[in-house]
Amino acid sequence: MPITNKPKQSQAQRNLSILGYLVKEGTWKNLREIATGTSGPDLGRDRLKPFLDELVQLGLVEYADEPQNPQAKHEYRVTQKGRESFQKYVSFISDPTTKFVFGLSKNTSEE
Repeated sequence: MPITNKPKQSQAQRNLSILGYLVKEGTWKNLREIATGTSGPDLGRDRLKPFLDELVQLGLVEYADEPQNPQAKHEYRVTQKGRESFQKYVSFISDPTTKFVFGLSKNTSEE
């Protein structure tokens, strides 16, 4: 059986996936829930915690010192700063010209 390499996500794709999920959910989530709810081949629970810790250091996500779920070791939720940063991205990428510049659209005319 041939070995296939899964494409890796960029740091931006990974962070946006995590922030987008936490913004959408809006409540405390544990590692399993975040790993399941985000897209990407490299977001398993074992690899996810260091990425979340980086987002905590930046003030985009907060960590629960005492998780609400007694079975969860770690719980996280998006901060207001994280929510605003994600909204800026959504607004920025919604512009047709910006999409074209980043190769996300083939033309800049609005339909």
